[in-house]
Amino acid sequence: MEKNQSRELKCGVPQGSVLGPIQYLLYIAPLADILRYHEMQFHLYADDTQLYISFSTNNAVELTNTVGKIEECLSDHDKWNSLIKLKMNKDKTELLYLYSKHNPQLSLPPIRFGQDIIQPSQFARNIGVIFDSTMTMLSHISSICKSASYHLRNISRIRKFLSTKTTEILVHAFVSSKLHHCNSLLYNVPKCALKKL
Repeated sequence: MEKNQSRELKCGVPQGSVLGPIQYLLYIAPLADILRYHEMQFHLYADDTQLYISFSTNNAVELTNTVGKIEECLSDHDKWNSLIKLKMNKDKTELLYLYSKHNPQLSLPPIRFGQDIIQPSQFARNIGVIFDSTMTMLSHISSICKSASYHLRNISRIRKFLSTKTTEILVHAFVSSKLHHCNSLLYNVPKCALKKL
């Protein structure tokens, strides 16, 4: 087939199309009803779905019921995906329990997702921010510092070829932008951690 030859498209949405995002949102709109049915709080961003549920980890019965509720929700979500010919990427599915660092936790259970077992993670990435179980943000700060150092080293290697204005643009694009991204989440982080930034 020639590179520019047109073909009839009977299903799907061409990537990069103007109507693609709206059509995708309309296509997955029933997902919100499934999540509400299971009393889940949720956030949808493009093709990313995040579920939230609050419960006491100190109450074994409540913990067991909550895990069951999440598993039922995921099962229904997976069945619905099969009906509309979508496939969830179970390799990218993460389970993060959030709790106070002052409240020691017992071993928190994994969740069953079809034939797979999703083990609790210590960290989860959310729109470029690394959350940890106790929300200390230390892993996120470490990641920012590592990335900023990498970019500053690279800029320093070519600095002699750059004007001051161009250098400022590169520093703002590759370093400052990372420092400012979601920085309100760093409120109340200890000063010793913020000093690294």
